[in-house]
Amino acid sequence: MPEQFDTLQRGRTESVNEVLNSTSRKKIVVAGPGTGKTYLFKRLAEQAGGNALAITFINNLADDLRNELQNLAESRTFHSLCKGLLHGLPVKGITNNFSYFPKLSGIISSDAHLLSGPCGDMDAPFQQLSEGEDRIEFYLQRGDYYDAVSPNDMVYRVIQVFRVEPDRIPAYNLIMVDEYQDFNKLEVELIDILADKSPILIVGDDDQALYTLKHASPDFLRQKYASSQFANFELPFSSRCPSVVIEAANRLIEKAQESGYLRNRVDKRSTCFLPDKYQDSMDNPKLIGVKCSVDQPNAPYMGMYIGHATKEIVDSGYRPVHEKNTCDFLIAGRRDLLPRIHEVLSQLFPKIEYRRTQDSSLSLYDCFAQLLDRDQSKIAWRALLEFESQRTRQRIVDLSSDRGTSIIQLIPHSIREFHQKTLSILSSIREGTEIDLTEEKWLEDAFREPIAAITSSSSLFPDGGEAEEDSGQNDNFRVTIATFMGCKGLQANYVFLVGFNDRFLPADPRCPSDYEICQAVVGMTRARKRCHLIYAGRLRGVPHRPSVFMDWIGDDLFERVEVNKDFFT
Repeated sequence: MPEQFDTLQRGRTESVNEVLNSTSRKKIVVAGPGTGKTYLFKRLAEQAGGNALAITFINNLADDLRNELQNLAESRTFHSLCKGLLHGLPVKGITNNFSYFPKLSGIISSDAHLLSGPCGDMDAPFQQLSEGEDRIEFYLQRGDYYDAVSPNDMVYRVIQVFRVEPDRIPAYNLIMVDEYQDFNKLEVELIDILADKSPILIVGDDDQALYTLKHASPDFLRQKYASSQFANFELPFSSRCPSVVIEAANRLIEKAQESGYLRNRVDKRSTCFLPDKYQDSMDNPKLIGVKCSVDQPNAPYMGMYIGHATKEIVDSGYRPVHEKNTCDFLIAGRRDLLPRIHEVLSQLFPKIEYRRTQDSSLSLYDCFAQLLDRDQSKIAWRALLEFESQRTRQRIVDLSSDRGTSIIQLIPHSIREFHQKTLSILSSIREGTEIDLTEEKWLEDAFREPIAAITSSSSLFPDGGEAEEDSGQNDNFRVTIATFMGCKGLQANYVFLVGFNDRFLPADPRCPSDYEICQAVVGMTRARKRCHLIYAGRLRGVPHRPSVFMDWIGDDLFERVEVNKDFFT
């Protein structure tokens, strides 16, 4: 075994040194989970001698890079970088003190509907860089009027300035871009523009492409990897997952390719780095394939099984981890299966992180969160009109089409006065001032929610809330429930993937999508010790088969568990 360890160690060192020793200004590295990307970024930033930039999409990954790179490089999410750039650029139509309102596209879509009729998806033309589209021009005009931007048009505005004034493109000793498979055409365009002035390293894994809803595509990574302009490298050695998880992911991908999926995929194969993962691999030689006889409201066996398994682990003397972005127990699956799991586990773990998908619909919280920071925000006042009658909204938006008068001045005094009183009460709470029962009642009527829900809102009061009291020994364990997309950027000692059924994952077993294959790969490769794949023989009253993906992985990699009513007795 030591001889095998030496071979793996030499292989990993060589794969890193190949990148470090390359003199190419444009490098691309394909690297899966736990393969040492952060270490590589640190070595390259040291080599660059400062003035380096690290970009990723996920907030917690940006935080990790910031902590690791310290003063060696500036670490930003892609959109925070664009926001910072835009504040310093001469952008026609908006001020440098613009409002950043992520749900702006919904407001502009509403404006378009009121002014000229339904207009379709307002984000897609930006994301696909469909320049010349009427929707882009209308969006920018309304954004100018509100002096506001949202993620997509913000990137587009930066691109427009850099195209006209290339001297304003910032130069770095090195730009490092992570998770490149999650970029869409708009974002790729800006990265390409930045690379005109600076050496660039792109890192990604087309087996983890989950952002298709924003028109991201792994093809952008694949095209660059196939391009003669980039020097290609690979980090194949994973220090996160035990060997059985790596083998299961490799088999799933190989079977997918044999069946005609993942076409044009970058040719690579992950290897378990046994010097780090030997004991975990020995202790957990198999995936756990769990068949629950049913899962229904009066017999939520998938959640009950997870509760049983986690209790056994805790009772065995397992000690919780205390590492950022690392969970003790991670439960992932389709969004509609998670609430019941959460309900069951809440009885065991009082402090569960439930990563619900961000709601795209507008709420009063969105409006007042903005107004608490800037009470004259035009877009926040316009957004409040979405909660008024259509007749009121139509009249005001019609008047605003002339764009000569501020939207705030067009809002009737009675409506402004009502919202200003609400804002005044919220400001008092934020400043730590006690409010009386009349003011509490006012807020409850305005938000149509209990005062406790309002005052505990993290969007309104990000630094508020009282510290929770210790309510039991299980509070020490970090338990996270998330969709497959929501668990990106996380890892966990024990992973439970629920709904591993045909017609759930994948929706059509005869024709799985590349997206569903990537979901399974991402879910499994969060595991540092053991991974459980859980399916139900009868789900929502309908018989179901286990996922075809389990057949692709192969029975020899599974330890099977049967869960029925007798299991719990």
